Amino acid sequence: MNETVKELEKKYYELGQELLAARQDAEPELVEDHVLVGPHGPVRLSELFDGRDELILIHNMGRSCVYCTLWADGFVSIHDHLLSRAAFVVVSPDS
Repeated sequence: MNETVKELEKKYYELGQELLAARQDAEPELVEDHVLVGPHGPVRLSELFDGRDELILIHNMGRSCVYCTLWADGFVSIHDHLLSRAAFVVVSPDS
């Protein structure tokens, strides 16, 4: 690997570490309690937490994106593990 690539990778890593530290030091931001359309009607973002402190929300672009459908299929196998840590929701424009 040439020296330019090595230098750029080092800078990239160092900037990533700075970004991580800045995110950890940042004050939490208030998020609007959006209303989404669920399979049984409207649902508020706050309701998706299902009593947990953390929420993993995946935006899936739906059937029109082959990569999104690939990822969605993969979540099936780790769904229970994710729920042991946080609420887990996939949002999609598809019905």
